[in-house]
Amino acid sequence: MAAVGWFEEGSDNVFADLELPNPNERLVKADLVMRIVDRVRASGMTQDDVALLMGVEPRQVRRLLVGQLSGFSTHEFERLLVAIG
Repeated sequence: MAAVGWFEEGSDNVFADLELPNPNERLVKADLVMRIVDRVRASGMTQDDVALLMGVEPRQVRRLLVGQLSGFSTHEFERLLVAIG
């Protein structure tokens, strides 16, 4: 990272910059969730309808939409993305 004024320029992976465990996996999950959220919002469907389409509980859709990612695997995010289209 290079210093830029008062700030340091980060890498392409904020999770690595923050020295969090499994930064690459976190980055992949974040990208998948952003895609899911974009598609859910663009669909115009209710969260209950999206949950039915994805085969999950409505509370899981709500968790995704507010960025609560714990308890989901990368594979699960991929499955949900395919389900939402």
